[in-house]
Amino acid sequence: PDTPDTPDTPVTPDTPTIPDTPVTPDTPDAPDAPVAPVAPVVVPDDPTPLAPTPDEPAPEEPTPIEEEPTPLAPEPDEPTTIEEEGTPLAPEPSTIDENETPLAEQPEETNCCILHLIIMLVAFIGSVYYTHDRKRRQRMEFDTREEIEFPEGM
Repeated sequence: PDTPDTPDTPVTPDTPTIPDTPVTPDTPDAPDAPVAPVAPVVVPDDPTPLAPTPDEPAPEEPTPIEEEPTPLAPEPDEPTTIEEEGTPLAPEPSTIDENETPLAEQPEETNCCILHLIIMLVAFIGSVYYTHDRKRRQRMEFDTREEIEFPEGM
Protein backbone atom coordinates (compact mmCIF):
# COMPACT_ATOMS: atom_id res chain seq x y z
CA PRO A 1 0.00 0.00 0.00
CA ASP A 2 1.01 3.45 -0.71
CA THR A 3 1.66 5.84 2.12
CA PRO A 4 0.79 9.45 1.34
CA ASP A 5 3.37 12.14 1.97
CA THR A 6 1.01 14.40 3.94
CA PRO A 7 -1.55 12.79 6.16
CA ASP A 8 -5.16 13.80 5.90
CA THR A 9 -6.52 15.69 8.93
CA PRO A 10 -9.20 13.65 10.54
CA VAL A 11 -12.55 15.29 10.90
CA THR A 12 -14.66 14.32 13.90
CA PRO A 13 -18.28 14.14 12.98
CA ASP A 14 -20.82 16.31 14.82
CA THR A 15 -18.33 18.23 16.94
CA PRO A 16 -20.29 20.58 19.20
CA THR A 17 -19.36 24.19 18.83
CA ILE A 18 -18.83 26.18 21.99
CA PRO A 19 -21.13 29.22 22.04
CA ASP A 20 -19.59 32.60 22.64
CA THR A 21 -20.41 33.71 26.21
CA PRO A 22 -21.49 37.32 26.37
CA VAL A 23 -19.18 39.55 28.32
CA THR A 24 -20.90 41.04 31.35
CA PRO A 25 -20.06 44.70 31.70
CA ASP A 26 -18.37 45.79 34.89
CA THR A 27 -20.62 47.55 37.36
CA PRO A 28 -19.61 51.16 37.63
CA ASP A 29 -18.23 52.36 40.93
CA ALA A 30 -20.45 54.49 43.11
CA PRO A 31 -19.64 58.15 42.87
CA ASP A 32 -17.47 59.39 45.66
CA ALA A 33 -19.38 61.27 48.35
CA PRO A 34 -18.00 64.66 49.18
CA VAL A 35 -15.82 64.47 52.25
CA ALA A 36 -15.86 67.26 54.79
CA PRO A 37 -12.40 68.51 55.53
CA VAL A 38 -11.13 67.21 58.82
CA ALA A 39 -8.35 68.86 60.73
CA PRO A 40 -5.62 66.39 61.59
CA VAL A 41 -5.43 65.38 65.22
CA VAL A 42 -2.05 65.93 66.76
CA VAL A 43 -1.27 63.75 69.76
CA PRO A 44 1.56 65.16 71.87
CA ASP A 45 4.22 62.90 73.29
CA ASP A 46 3.47 63.92 76.87
CA PRO A 47 -0.20 64.19 77.85
CA THR A 48 -1.25 67.67 78.84
CA PRO A 49 -4.59 68.87 80.17
CA LEU A 50 -7.12 70.12 77.68
CA ALA A 51 -6.82 73.72 76.69
CA PRO A 52 -9.54 76.07 77.96
CA THR A 53 -12.00 77.67 75.61
CA PRO A 54 -10.79 80.93 74.07
CA ASP A 55 -13.46 82.95 75.92
CA GLU A 56 -12.08 82.32 79.39
CA PRO A 57 -8.41 82.14 80.23
CA ALA A 58 -7.05 79.16 82.11
CA PRO A 59 -6.70 79.75 85.84
CA GLU A 60 -3.21 79.52 87.24
CA GLU A 61 -4.31 77.30 90.11
CA PRO A 62 -7.69 75.80 90.90
CA THR A 63 -9.94 78.07 92.90
CA PRO A 64 -10.79 76.48 96.25
CA ILE A 65 -14.44 76.40 97.21
CA GLU A 66 -15.03 78.31 100.39
CA GLU A 67 -17.23 76.23 102.61
CA GLU A 68 -18.96 77.36 105.71
CA PRO A 69 -18.20 75.07 108.60
CA THR A 70 -21.08 72.90 109.68
CA PRO A 71 -22.61 74.41 112.79
CA LEU A 72 -22.27 72.26 115.85
CA ALA A 73 -25.19 71.34 118.01
CA PRO A 74 -25.50 73.41 121.13
CA GLU A 75 -24.03 71.80 124.15
CA PRO A 76 -26.65 70.24 126.38
CA ASP A 77 -27.42 71.87 129.65
CA GLU A 78 -26.83 70.16 132.90
CA PRO A 79 -29.28 67.28 133.31
CA THR A 80 -32.29 68.45 135.19
CA THR A 81 -33.61 66.43 137.99
CA ILE A 82 -37.18 66.89 138.95
CA GLU A 83 -37.45 66.62 142.65
CA GLU A 84 -41.15 67.22 142.79
CA GLU A 85 -43.15 64.09 143.19
CA GLY A 86 -46.16 65.47 141.32
CA THR A 87 -44.26 65.78 138.03
CA PRO A 88 -43.00 62.37 136.90
CA LEU A 89 -40.52 62.03 134.04
CA ALA A 90 -42.58 59.31 132.35
CA PRO A 91 -46.27 58.50 132.54
CA GLU A 92 -47.38 55.89 134.96
CA PRO A 93 -47.59 52.41 133.48
CA SER A 94 -51.11 51.45 132.58
CA THR A 95 -52.76 48.26 131.42
CA ILE A 96 -54.04 48.09 127.89
CA ASP A 97 -57.62 47.03 127.51
CA GLU A 98 -57.65 44.24 124.90
CA ASN A 99 -61.03 45.30 123.56
CA GLU A 100 -59.48 48.47 122.23
CA THR A 101 -57.24 46.58 119.78
CA PRO A 102 -58.78 46.02 116.33
CA LEU A 103 -58.36 42.23 116.26
CA ALA A 104 -60.18 41.78 119.52
CA GLU A 105 -63.30 43.52 118.26
CA GLN A 106 -64.68 40.53 116.40
CA PRO A 107 -68.23 39.53 117.12
CA GLU A 108 -68.70 36.81 119.68
CA GLU A 109 -70.66 34.55 117.29
CA THR A 110 -67.97 34.16 114.62
CA ASN A 111 -69.03 31.64 111.99
CA CYS A 112 -66.21 29.20 111.28
CA CYS A 113 -65.53 28.37 107.68
CA ILE A 114 -65.82 24.62 107.35
CA LEU A 115 -64.17 24.59 103.90
CA HIS A 116 -60.67 24.24 105.35
CA LEU A 117 -61.74 21.34 107.54
CA ILE A 118 -63.27 19.57 104.53
CA ILE A 119 -60.09 20.10 102.46
CA MET A 120 -57.93 18.63 105.24
CA LEU A 121 -60.31 15.67 105.61
CA VAL A 122 -60.20 14.92 101.85
CA ALA A 123 -56.39 15.17 101.87
CA PHE A 124 -56.20 12.76 104.82
CA ILE A 125 -58.52 10.23 103.17
CA GLY A 126 -56.52 10.47 99.95
CA SER A 127 -53.22 9.86 101.69
CA VAL A 128 -54.66 6.84 103.59
CA TYR A 129 -56.01 5.38 100.33
CA TYR A 130 -52.67 5.94 98.54
CA THR A 131 -50.71 4.27 101.37
CA HIS A 132 -53.11 1.28 101.42
CA ASP A 133 -52.86 0.89 97.63
CA ARG A 134 -49.05 1.00 97.69
CA LYS A 135 -48.90 -1.65 100.43
CA ARG A 136 -51.33 -3.88 98.49
CA ARG A 137 -49.20 -3.61 95.34
CA GLN A 138 -46.06 -4.31 97.38
CA ARG A 139 -47.64 -7.52 98.75
CA MET A 140 -48.70 -8.58 95.24
CA GLU A 141 -45.18 -7.99 93.92
CA PHE A 142 -43.65 -9.94 96.79
CA ASP A 143 -46.01 -12.89 96.15
CA THR A 144 -45.23 -12.82 92.42
CA ARG A 145 -41.49 -12.92 93.06
CA GLU A 146 -41.89 -15.86 95.44
CA GLU A 147 -43.89 -17.78 92.80
CA ILE A 148 -41.20 -17.14 90.18
CA GLU A 149 -38.34 -18.22 92.44
CA PHE A 150 -40.05 -21.24 94.05
CA PRO A 151 -42.82 -22.72 91.92
CA GLU A 152 -45.32 -24.86 93.86
CA GLY A 153 -44.67 -28.05 91.88
CA MET A 154 -41.10 -28.39 93.08
